[in-house]
Amino acid sequence: MPVSVSMKDIHQPHDRFFRSVFSERENVKDLLRICLPPRILQSLDLDSIELSDDSFIDERLSLYQSDILIRARTRA
Repeated sequence: MPVSVSMKDIHQPHDRFFRSVFSERENVKDLLRICLPPRILQSLDLDSIELSDDSFIDERLSLYQSDILIRARTRA
């Protein structure tokens, strides 16, 4: 079951840093531009990026791990 995790609930310093940086859409867009191969990058609409409040981390692990879900539309 998805669990919402707030910044105050994150106890690992690296998770807090990562979540802080990549909670900004422009930072996510920059990372994707740098890391993705051009063929994949061209198929994404980076202006459609949305940050989700959902999580795939099991509630029992939420003290130790966190994630950030990002949605983007693909180009037709």
